[in-house]
Amino acid sequence: YAGTLAETAIGRETGIVAEGVMSNGSGGYVTNTTPVGSVAQYYRLKRRNPGDFTVFDASFVKLREMSLQYSFSSKILRKMPISSLHISLVGRNLAILSRNTPDGYDPESAGNSSGNIQGREYGQLPTARTIGMNVKLSF
Repeated sequence: YAGTLAETAIGRETGIVAEGVMSNGSGGYVTNTTPVGSVAQYYRLKRRNPGDFTVFDASFVKLREMSLQYSFSSKILRKMPISSLHISLVGRNLAILSRNTPDGYDPESAGNSSGNIQGREYGQLPTARTIGMNVKLSF
């Protein structure tokens, strides 16, 4: 819908000749040869009349969170006024490991709503990836 997926680049400059027929002017029909702007074609086909080519299995596997922690031994800490020290690196939304949707399309964030647009891609923003560090000290 928003033109952010790679397949929407097809015909962007030259237009798209849609499958179908057109009147030959004598009461009959011939194969369509008239190009239309790609924006109009995608808007008509993908937004107004979704079909098999616009419906995807939205199942996915994500690496949602990962944490690596190191705890300093008591041997190192005995020379300090600290009883324990833990340092960890935490990452969230690190990767989509498997999905059945096109590249650039996050099945988890597309069209999340309680209205009539559930599951529709409207050019959503990328899912935020965060990486942080935790330090836990005990005295």
